[in-house]
Parts: sequence; C-alpha cells; structure tokens
Amino acid sequence: MSLRIIFLASVIAFSSQFSLVAQTREQGPDGKWGLKEAGRWVLSPLYDTIGTPPETVGSSIIWRVTRNGKIGLVKFDTNWDDDVPPWIGIWILSPLYDAIAGSYLEYTITLDGKQGLLGFDGFFIGEWIHSRIYDSIESTESDGLRRMQVKGMWGLMDQSGVWVLVPNYDSIGQIESDGRRVATLTNGNKGLFDSSAREWRLSPVYEEIMGVESDGNRRVKRGKWGLFDSTNDVWYLEIIYDGVGVIEGDGKRIITNGSGDGLVDTSGLYAVWMWPTRKVAYDVIGAYEGDGKRIVTSGVYQGLLDASGTYAEWPLDIKYKEVDEYEQGDGKRVVTNFSDKQGLIDAVNVPVDWVLKIVYDEVGEFETADNHRRIKFDAPVNRYTLINAAGTWPPVDLSTYFTRIDDAGARGVRIAELYGNLGTITNGVWEAD
Repeated sequence: MSLRIIFLASVIAFSSQFSLVAQTREQGPDGKWGLKEAGRWVLSPLYDTIGTPPETVGSSIIWRVTRNGKIGLVKFDTNWDDDVPPWIGIWILSPLYDAIAGSYLEYTITLDGKQGLLGFDGFFIGEWIHSRIYDSIESTESDGLRRMQVKGMWGLMDQSGVWVLVPNYDSIGQIESDGRRVATLTNGNKGLFDSSAREWRLSPVYEEIMGVESDGNRRVKRGKWGLFDSTNDVWYLEIIYDGVGVIEGDGKRIITNGSGDGLVDTSGLYAVWMWPTRKVAYDVIGAYEGDGKRIVTSGVYQGLLDASGTYAEWPLDIKYKEVDEYEQGDGKRVVTNFSDKQGLIDAVNVPVDWVLKIVYDEVGEFETADNHRRIKFDAPVNRYTLINAAGTWPPVDLSTYFTRIDDAGARGVRIAELYGNLGTITNGVWEAD
C-alpha cells in the first residue's frame, strides 16, 4: 500500500514570487533540527537529527529524520506539482521506525526486530515490496537472489518475490565463485545449490561441503572425504578417503587413507599422485613449511620431501630418527639420528646443506633474544658453545668451550661458566664477572 501522508511542514504565507532553492539543515532555539528553504522553515525544528547529505532522486530530495529514537523519510520536489507545491514535504515514512538502510531504489526497514523492503513507483512514493515480517533481509546478490530469514529459518527469494528455496534452512551461504551456495538443514546436513539453474548439484545429505579452492574443487565429506569439481559437477576424487587436505604452498594436497598419507596434485584435468608417494604410502606426510619441504614419516624413520615441482624429490633421505620443524628465525632444521646425535641443516636446496654435521649431543632451538643456538657436545663431560643465525661460529671470544651456557634471557644475555668462572655472553661476546 502506498504511504502518501502529506503534511504542511510549516505555516508559510503563500507568495507567487516564491522560488525554490535547496533545503538546508538548521537548529532551532532548543537545539532541535529542521529544514529551511529561502530563509523559511519548510520542516519545523522538532527533530533530533537530520541526516546529511540527502538523497537526490530526479527532481526529489529525500531526507532521513529522527525523532525520539525513531527514523523516517521525508521528500521535497524541486518541480511544481499541481497537487504538492515545492515547499511542502511528503512523508514517505513517518519517523516511527527503528532503522532504515539502503537507498531509494530499495530501503530495508526495521521495526521491532522485523524487517521489510520499501521500493518506489515512478513518482518515488513508498511501495512495500515485502511487508515487515522478516527476521533478516540480505542484499540481492549477483544471481538475482537474496537470503531472507523468517522465524529463524533461511530461504532464497528472487526479485519477483518468489521463493526459490523456501525458508527451511539453518543457514544459506553467499554465492561463491562457482555460482553455487552451501545450504545447511536443521540436522546439520549440507547441500550445494546452483543459483543459475535453480537446482541442487549436491543434495543436502553431506556432513561437510567446504569452499571453492584455487583448483576449482571443494572438499566434501559424507563419512569419507572426496573432491567435487562444482563447476563441471563431477567428482574429481571419489569420496573414499579418510582425509583430503587443503592445497598448500607447493600446490599439493595430503590425502589420508587407512594405510597412510599420500600427496596429490589437483591442478590439472586429472589428479596426479606425486612419486615417490605412490598414492598412499607413508604413515604421515607433514604440512608444507617455510623452506618448501615436508616432513615424511614411515615407521620409525623420517626424512624431508620436496614436492614443489612436477616430480617429488628427497632433499633428506628418509632414514633419520627425527627431523624437526623449520625454524623461521634462522631458516634451519635440527636433525637427529638413531645414535641420538644431532646436526643442523639448511633445507632450501636439494640436497640439503649440512650447517653442522650430525655429531653433536644437542643442537638447541634458535633463540631470537640473541640470535644464537646453544650447541652441546662431549657428553658426559658436557661442553657448550654457540652458533649464530648464519650458521657460523661466534667471534674468537667463544673459541674456548664452556662448561655452562644458559638460555638467553629477555635482554639476550646468557649466564655462562668458563673454567669455573661465571660471566655473561652478550651477542656472542664473553665477559667474565
């Protein structure tokens, strides 16, 4: 129903010489706001706020006005109208509403927690597109549909007001790059809806449907995991795996099955299993790390795998007791053999560069407080020294080995002991007490 409540905003003596100029906001004596035009009040100063700038729509100017915490819309026409002179304001919406969002083409109106849509006919008079019965109304998206919530449930409605998906869903996602939306039922099951074709590409029977990744696939779970090419609506990987990982920095995914982990390249038309993973071959294939490598575990053995190219390579053979994670501070990894000796590698290259041979009792973590690692050797006598971020030994001050070197404190100072004398090491420099 059109809301066309016309009021005389202020008693103005009619003058045939009256010429229209734009309204300006002004405050009255009590601090309330009104609108003046050519020095005369055309909207009396009775309002808490008047929003600026107003909307200009053809020959109309629309102002948002609040009073007592409620908001409304009032317009003025710049052209003479037989029914309405230009100094007469027309209330599109009286100031009775909680919120007004959007623009003249389509306002979202909120009142008492419910929402409706207000549009306009050719004279810019308010017409209710959808009355105020909705919990939430979202903006129209690129598929011409909007998400709307009624009594806590979500649906999809087209621009003609027809339900494309009736509001029976706990949630409906925004349209994604493949033109699909994920919809979730009350039991938690998810489906994939094609907004253009107005049909389901995956019926809502799945436990998880993840977002589109850079290879155009979605990870999907129904007991097992698979990969669904939602652009072409085909299964890229059958839904038979215990786990399907996300695409990582080397462009590969970890695939998990009962027998172990494998790596797969999903960037092409068909999935390519990375040799030497031979599909699912290893107990654990670790995440892609900062040096471009992955820790691979098979039984009690660990090594490093480089899967960044067309073919996977072993920069560090799978024969070690433990390969530590890449440390960002100095870009190195600690490696432990089955004699419990440790070494330090720079794994950027293939094969890796051994910074410290694997002959030490302990290679400590890199400490950013002083940018050094503590090295322990000659057990059970136990002697210590430090190595810096570049992987070189410190200055000559530390060429003698210490019987004690503590962790670096917050200020990068280490307590150390040399031949029974206590002192400190600061930035690789020894100083006796």
